[in-house]
Amino acid sequence: MLNEYASFFVYLLMFAIVTFLFYLGGKRGRKTYIILGVLLLTIFAGIRYTTGTDTATYNKFYDEVSNEPISHSIDRFMSGEMEPFIIIVVRLGSSLGFGSWFMFGIFAFITAYFLYRTAWILDKKHFWVLYGVFLLMVFPNSFNTMRQMAAMSVLSFALAGIIKRHIKDRRVRYTKLILSIIFAITLHYASIALLPVFLIPYITNKIGYRRAFLVFGILAVIIAFLYGPALNFLVESSLLPVKHYETFMDTEGSLLNFNFIICAIIAIIAAFHYRSRKNNNPVNENYLPIITAGAAYAAIGFYSGYLGRLADFFWPFAVMMIWNILNETKEKPLKKIAIMYIIALAYFILAFVIMGTNELFPYNTIIGGVK
Repeated sequence: MLNEYASFFVYLLMFAIVTFLFYLGGKRGRKTYIILGVLLLTIFAGIRYTTGTDTATYNKFYDEVSNEPISHSIDRFMSGEMEPFIIIVVRLGSSLGFGSWFMFGIFAFITAYFLYRTAWILDKKHFWVLYGVFLLMVFPNSFNTMRQMAAMSVLSFALAGIIKRHIKDRRVRYTKLILSIIFAITLHYASIALLPVFLIPYITNKIGYRRAFLVFGILAVIIAFLYGPALNFLVESSLLPVKHYETFMDTEGSLLNFNFIICAIIAIIAAFHYRSRKNNNPVNENYLPIITAGAAYAAIGFYSGYLGRLADFFWPFAVMMIWNILNETKEKPLKKIAIMYIIALAYFILAFVIMGTNELFPYNTIIGGVK
């Protein structure tokens, strides 16, 4: 087992290697490097043992499903206890004689691959820059909320595609969109709660990004102050089952709501940056309402940590907005990249090292016959 200092450098080294491979893949036009980078991340996350908040719970789940009759696994799915994808993965892995590393690896692959696809859609030229930032700020969350982060990455890919096609006045590929959404739901049922976000590009197109920004900004404020009382009212009036309420409140909310603070700050900065017509960027005209909607979703985190995690979905778009604003400055390209990585590294140290979010430290693996 590595100590915390060694673990810190292992994470940075792995993320740096993968980012460099993505850079080579983009510069030389060879996807072999990108495939290698995704596979390295898959292995890195797949062979973890106790690293990650929910890892022990998932290990136990893997053992239980592996050793139970298939009828019990079907009951888990039919009752809504667990999503079908993870049940299928566990049953497949156990039938092949694999340990829980197989499950971790599959979900890590989905997360790593669809984050790459999202970065590629957002900025084909500098996708490797965005991906490197994702590794420091987004990917570590998959060591805790594994199913959710896999679903979020799929939904981010789908939404990024819609935005790009809207900007270029192209027809949205609805078959691909629907399949992506269905896949995300099979990964994590909470994906359903994010479906309204897919209407934002259409709303923005109808009423303009400024009005959309105001609408979602007001919604964020309303949720911040009234979500708790509204939830209690629904329970007391029997409109919301107590069981679901207990699930929502299983992880207590906190005033130290990073998702809300960051989404709100980025939205406000971007709103001031684009307040004059001459500074408008058609990409950010779509992203600004989305980030503001992210603040609305994040506001739920003041009451429920469980539901507040939905705001993790908005991270790739927040990163893209910061990158776009930096790109509109007169700084040299290398300095812009350096600033992005300084921001990302500072966040990684604050959130994952100092605050211990997702319990990434120390990093330990199954190597040695532990599992």
